[in-house]
Amino acid sequence: MKTKNAEGRRFLSSAVAITVVVAIFTFLSLLPNAFAANPVIFHGNVISGSQYNTTIGEVFTVSYVSSEQKLIIDFPGESFVIESNTCTTGKIVQGCFDGAVFKGYNRSLPDPEVYEAKLTLSMVVPEIKIVKLLGKEEVEVGEETTASVNVTNTGAAMAIVYFTEKIPAELKLAELPGQRCQLSSGNTLVLTGDLTVGEMWRCDYKVTALSPGTHVIKSSAAFDVIKRETVEASASLKVKDLPFSVTATYPSALLLGEKFNITLVLKSDKKLDSLKFSAFTPAQMKVLSVKSGDVIEGPKHTTEKQAGGLKILNSDRLTNLNGSVEIIISSEAVAVGEFLISTNSSWSFDSLKQGTAKDFQVNATFAKPYFRLSKYDNKTGQASIDVVNPAHLPIFNISLSFGSFTGLNNQPLVAGEISSLSHAGFDIALKTQTPEVAGGGSSSNYSGEIRYYTLYGQELTETAALPINASQLQKTVMPAEETSKKASEAEQPAAEENKTGEAGEGIIREPVNPKRKSGFAGFRVAAAMVGIIIILIVIFLMLRAKKEEKEEETELVKAEEEEEKPDFEKY
Repeated sequence: MKTKNAEGRRFLSSAVAITVVVAIFTFLSLLPNAFAANPVIFHGNVISGSQYNTTIGEVFTVSYVSSEQKLIIDFPGESFVIESNTCTTGKIVQGCFDGAVFKGYNRSLPDPEVYEAKLTLSMVVPEIKIVKLLGKEEVEVGEETTASVNVTNTGAAMAIVYFTEKIPAELKLAELPGQRCQLSSGNTLVLTGDLTVGEMWRCDYKVTALSPGTHVIKSSAAFDVIKRETVEASASLKVKDLPFSVTATYPSALLLGEKFNITLVLKSDKKLDSLKFSAFTPAQMKVLSVKSGDVIEGPKHTTEKQAGGLKILNSDRLTNLNGSVEIIISSEAVAVGEFLISTNSSWSFDSLKQGTAKDFQVNATFAKPYFRLSKYDNKTGQASIDVVNPAHLPIFNISLSFGSFTGLNNQPLVAGEISSLSHAGFDIALKTQTPEVAGGGSSSNYSGEIRYYTLYGQELTETAALPINASQLQKTVMPAEETSKKASEAEQPAAEENKTGEAGEGIIREPVNPKRKSGFAGFRVAAAMVGIIIILIVIFLMLRAKKEEKEEETELVKAEEEEEKPDFEKY
């Protein structure tokens, strides 16, 4: 047996479920409204002869001409007239009203008749559209095509537009003469200015395909209305796969003097009519040997010494390639720095001549020597320092120079050699002992320059901090036990010192600047909070209805049990 209350509970549960769905859709619908083309800045009833504020803080005045049924809007910067049940667009604002109703008299006004009207005001905003065109949507590697982009203001107001055209690195950009767009950094075209109503900007340029794949050219136009808005567009250029490719395996980071292999893999999934291949290794890597993957030595490859490096040419064995072959170049890093191994290939396939060039970057590094303080007397300005070599190779012809210090008794600060993982000591003194320094008032670190030669004859220069801080050290010579302790601790260079090249320097972290939230971000937070509150209320109502329904069913069960009990008084 069920009562009407139980049915009401079920009805309430169904109503609550429907409310949840409506709440969710209402919450989601709040987001796109923030991007409406003409945002509403006032909506409501107005009284003729009165002033009102818009949501953007502007004050406007309303007047009504009853004989002509027209509403006059005096807005900052413009005035316009709206006929009853119509809309009128001005330079800044669009107004709509649905007619006026007589409300009485106000003798203090020039026009004593008072009318009430329902008014809606919206900002007149620009509408920016981007159209992109490609001369060809599919090209070969090395082939050129023309790209165009049109930026048009189809709205009802002028816009200050910042336009960017981002071309991917796989496409080589060539600007055409007489274009409004200008090349910025990162393979990007930019254009900034006032885009009037109906005006169109056009930029034309050419791109050359450098590698196969689908490459996307992205356009973006940002402009201000009430808030910052952005429109975007993109175009895809498909570059056909080449029948031939070159890949490489090698260590991207090396230590000076390290021996390494770079393996070039030449691969073709089709039979080429002809193939010419060359690789250029710069002087920073000393080539020890060149061989094929099948251990066929030199005769299959020829080498030519050229200015700045060595050129490796393929043999007749690669004239017709259908498959893959490896070329292994065994080398030694003999200089510090970044250098490129360049490859160049050209071939014929189906009577079409093609080619590609590819570079592989190698970095050779050397552990930087640094200063270590043994003792310091800031009364006299004299100090003993060590130059520590944390590298796995010795350094030679070391010379030091400082802005504030010199060798003790003007002795030259030089050393012939510092072995690997070792150090050399130097005595230094202040060139000019100022009272500020002598009294311990200076808080500046001094820096010095270390010039040296590597085992391969390369001259290097490092700037390292001299860890002398007069305001923090004692005014007497450092105790002997502390000096020996610091020297023993520094005997093996620390990993952090090896990385920074400076002793005693901390890691400076840049302050993190929080990103400023836009106005729409704040609106979304408010909308999210409203949606969450609505959903929580609905869940509470559902749980409450469920509880009451369960209590009702419990009461029904008890009532049924009471009815089933025999009535002994009846007998």
